[in-house]
Amino acid sequence: MHTLRGPLLVLMLAPLAGCGSLPDLKPLADATSELQSSAAVAGSEVSASLTGTCRIDGKESACRNEFDAAWDARVAALGAIADYTDSLAQIAAAGESGAESAEQVGNAVNGLLGALGQAQLSAPVVDAATKAYAEVARVRAMRSMADAVDAAGPIVSGMVSLLQADAVEMAKIVNAAAVGAEFEILGREEYNRVMRAHEVAVSESERLMESVANDYAALGRTSRDLASIRAGQSPSQNACSSESDCTEKLRLIEQNLAIDRKRLSELGGELERVNQAYSPVQAELDAVKKRRNQQVVLLAQFNRGLGEWLSIHRSLGADLRQGLQPNLRQLLQTAVDIREIVDEMRSAQ
Repeated sequence: MHTLRGPLLVLMLAPLAGCGSLPDLKPLADATSELQSSAAVAGSEVSASLTGTCRIDGKESACRNEFDAAWDARVAALGAIADYTDSLAQIAAAGESGAESAEQVGNAVNGLLGALGQAQLSAPVVDAATKAYAEVARVRAMRSMADAVDAAGPIVSGMVSLLQADAVEMAKIVNAAAVGAEFEILGREEYNRVMRAHEVAVSESERLMESVANDYAALGRTSRDLASIRAGQSPSQNACSSESDCTEKLRLIEQNLAIDRKRLSELGGELERVNQAYSPVQAELDAVKKRRNQQVVLLAQFNRGLGEWLSIHRSLGADLRQGLQPNLRQLLQTAVDIREIVDEMRSAQ
């Protein structure tokens, strides 16, 4: 079960409504800032674990540099959302809910679009931010803060949805980094030496097992022929022609079986030593896989946080009309979950 930390717990226990007709939106602004802070910490932890070269869409570059540039842009985008939310909190705190507040909401949306347009995000996000400026006039034309927030909804939703879709690029980076790390491990001489020893031992074991199976089959045929000869009958298996011939062949077969069984026992020990030598390699590969999974979960949590913030924003107009403070529980829990994954990654180092 996740445990809420001090500042986050205070936010979640904030009063349901503020003074006056408009609710206190500062807890929402603080929760959004906390999400941004958690994302920044997560990015630093992921970056520290990335090494080597990534091959993405046919191009090679340093994994850490590629990730840092992409993640910094997303943290900046989340910072723009946090600033926009803080502006809404300040407007609500001023207690003005008429046309003047709608103008201020329009200014806040304008600031959000400007910040997103300047962030080093993908072309679709930047282009959408540029085109959305024309829609801000409709926000400013509203007669109340609640109506203005509703009017801003399609603009904000469109931008956040693009940011969520854009996060797919981050998954490409962490996956490429993991593949590169696996190739580096599997390309080491000690790994190749272990694998060569394993292949030789397995190949010899398979050959000996086939030899043992053939010897046991010959043993059966020869024994049946010997029994037939001793019973005064003609041998039916054509394995031997006389009692002395059968006896000698049985002796040789038993001799071969003893040699093969001894060697198989030795090979069992060799394979055990090979497996022990491979164990650290497997541990490294498992660590790469676990780290990649944690990184992918962090990216998913980043997207989840954006989605939860957007859900709050979509109902914010109605909350403003009713004087209700938004429900922040899921948004705050996402920030907690991100930090817990980061703590787990640090403890594994």
